Amino acid sequence: MSARRTTYKLRALYASRRARSTSLADGPGYLYAFVDRGRYWKLGMTSNFKRRKAQWDNECPCAHRRWLPPIRVTRRRRAGHLLLEIKSIDRPKRYCPHCRRTHIEIFIFRGQWNWTWRIVIRPLLLRVAVEMFSRLDAHTDVSRHPDVSDNIDIQVSRPQ
Repeated sequence: MSARRTTYKLRALYASRRARSTSLADGPGYLYAFVDRGRYWKLGMTSNFKRRKAQWDNECPCAHRRWLPPIRVTRRRRAGHLLLEIKSIDRPKRYCPHCRRTHIEIFIFRGQWNWTWRIVIRPLLLRVAVEMFSRLDAHTDVSRHPDVSDNIDIQVSRPQ
């Protein structure tokens, strides 16, 4: 059963989400992604990547899960899920035989997992990270901020 919303509705939700101010819950952390069986993608946000990865691997063990490198961000926001859903071909509610739960924040894309990571998922995570960065307080000295670009291999410059 698909839970994918229309592109029109997703774009409206994304615009609304971007217009919101950041909250205390939007603190520093990581955007992460993994793929199960080369087909089912999960994108998540956490303040502690190692703990979250261990939690997933313990609660829903899957021998075919491939974790991709997380991206450290200054602000965590849920906009990434909306962008993923816009780019996906499906967002199934999927029963998992490993943990016997139904996962709903899973996405399916066309193509091999490594192509999807390079061409779709990683650029999307970087886009979300840059959009979060652009919302930092204008008084923040970004040259001294370790969360912004140390772990991302793109250059980010702030307009004057």
